[in-house]
Amino acid sequence: MSNNNNSNHTEVLKKSIEKWNSQDLEGYMQLYHPNIDAKGFPGVQPGIDSLKNFYQAFWSAVPASQIIIDDVIEKDDKLVCRFTVKGNHSGTLMGIPPSNKDVQIEGITIMQFDENNKCTKRWNQADFLGLMHQIGAIKQ
Repeated sequence: MSNNNNSNHTEVLKKSIEKWNSQDLEGYMQLYHPNIDAKGFPGVQPGIDSLKNFYQAFWSAVPASQIIIDDVIEKDDKLVCRFTVKGNHSGTLMGIPPSNKDVQIEGITIMQFDENNKCTKRWNQADFLGLMHQIGAIKQ
C-alpha cells in the first residue's frame, strides 16, 4: 500500500516517543491502530489491549524508561527504527525481582502505517537476552 503521508511517519514516531519519555503511556499508545499486529513482544497477541498490557508490565518493572532513536529509515508505508531503551530495573519483570540495576536494551523495529498514520503492523527485535544478563537472571 502506498502512502502519500509517508514523510509524517518519522514525526509521528518521534512525538509518540516523546510521550513515552514523559511517562504518558496513553499518549504513546496513540501511535497504534486498535487492531495492531505486533510481533517480537513476549506474550503479546494481536490487538492494542495485549500490547498495552506488555508495556504496562514493562513500565512497572522499568519505570521512567527512556527511548532513544538511533536511526530511522522510511519507505512508502513502512518505517525502520534502530533504538535504545534505558532505565532502571526497580520492579518485577516477568517474575524476576528488582535488581535495581541500570539497563540498556537495543533493538530494531519495522512499523507499517495506514493512511491515518497509525501503526497497523510491527515487527520488533530487541535484546531481551542481554536484558536478562544485565539484571542477573541469566549468568553469562
